[in-house]
Amino acid sequence: LVRPSATGENEVLAMGDCAINLKPSEDQLAEIAWEVAECGKHFGIDPKVAFLSYSTLGSGKGEDVDKMRNAAAKAKELYPSLPI
Repeated sequence: LVRPSATGENEVLAMGDCAINLKPSEDQLAEIAWEVAECGKHFGIDPKVAFLSYSTLGSGKGEDVDKMRNAAAKAKELYPSLPI
C-alpha cells in the first residue's frame, strides 16, 4: 500500500497475512511479523511493526487482544532487533 505521509512523501505500508491463516497462533503471528519486516527490507523499507487488534493501548479485553499482546511479546523475545 502506498499513501502520502504527513511530509507529503509517499509512504509504503506492508501488511502480512490479512486473510490467509484464519486463526494464527501467537508463534505464527510473531514469525509473520518477522518475515514481513525482512521482506520489506528487500524493497528498501525501514520496517516498523505493529500488532493490531480492536483495543487501543489495553483499553479492550478479550482473547484476540491477549493474543496480539502475547504475539508482540513473543516477537520481541525471538527477534530482539525487530522494531515493534
